[in-house]
Amino acid sequence: MNRLQPLFLARRPAILDFLLPNLNHARLRLLHHSRQERPAPEPSSTAPDVATFLTKIGRNMIQHESKFTDWKHFVGATPRQLRDMGIEPARDRRYLIDWRERYRSGIEPTEFKRGRKIDGGERRRKMVRFLRAVAQRQEARKKEDQAAIMGN
Repeated sequence: MNRLQPLFLARRPAILDFLLPNLNHARLRLLHHSRQERPAPEPSSTAPDVATFLTKIGRNMIQHESKFTDWKHFVGATPRQLRDMGIEPARDRRYLIDWRERYRSGIEPTEFKRGRKIDGGERRRKMVRFLRAVAQRQEARKKEDQAAIMGN
């Protein structure tokens, strides 16, 4: 048995071979643009307008309220349109888009506080704390040496 055979087992599902015999993967990838947009959610009692929605999701998103004319404009804006409207940085734009999709799925808006790195983040924490301790020991040793020089 050829040891490379498992790499070639990932094929297109048979139903696609039957329905679209001459369609290769490159052409199939282009079909996602023709997919229908999910229906825009209607305002609810918890978020009756854009200002209330932006206030509830927090992170000072209310500053962008003047950029939207109405609820339909807010829900229908594409990421590129949001960027052109001046919703920057990209982190805020992604947060806004994420909450729009959550709201479409039926999740009520609440604020997610942005995380804060402590000591360089999870991966660098040990090294940062170690280097800080080394610097503190060096500083303490330097003070002791200066005190010894002044005392003599």
